[in-house]
Amino acid sequence: MQKGFAPLLIIVGILVVGLIAGGAYYLGSVGAPKPQTPVVNQTPQPTADETANWKTYTNENLEFTIKYPSDWTVHEFPVDTQYKLLHLIFTSRPEDIKLSTNYNSRNGFTITVNTSLHNQDTLQREGRDKGPNFAGFNYNQTTFLDLPANRAYMTYSDMISDTGAGISWLYFNKGSYGWTLGWPNTDFEGHYDSVYDQILSTFRFD
Repeated sequence: MQKGFAPLLIIVGILVVGLIAGGAYYLGSVGAPKPQTPVVNQTPQPTADETANWKTYTNENLEFTIKYPSDWTVHEFPVDTQYKLLHLIFTSRPEDIKLSTNYNSRNGFTITVNTSLHNQDTLQREGRDKGPNFAGFNYNQTTFLDLPANRAYMTYSDMISDTGAGISWLYFNKGSYGWTLGWPNTDFEGHYDSVYDQILSTFRFD
């Protein structure tokens, strides 16, 4: 054997062993299962019902219920049954309630039930009203409990001097009666405290 041939064989042998070892490592790493990242299923947390501990008002004659804050009171006004079946107010300020039922919505959430239906002109009004009888209101057709309705708010203070701010009303018909729900605004652009949306959300017909 030539002198230079033996070292060459050693080098070739080392390369072959290295290739075999590298190939085995590669095949082992490719074939080995990769560790799985555990999947954690997060159950969405239910939203707390802020009205859960509120009081409930039930009217069996008109077959409806509504909830109101536990520190509020409810007052039912006497009515002329020829025109009205019900007029009541839910309020945190009972000292501000006046005997007159006009515009008591500035002091809390009111429900008025008339013996006659709201006419279609009232329910179908849209936008700023410039008519002689309803000037100063902005109307928006909507629905309430799947019933055609109209939501109106007062746009200026000249109509009554002691409102402090505007008032919103929601008009709809149910059965043979015209219903009006009202509450105070914080300005004359239809903004109001979110508690009134919460109260509205609890209104149910039985």
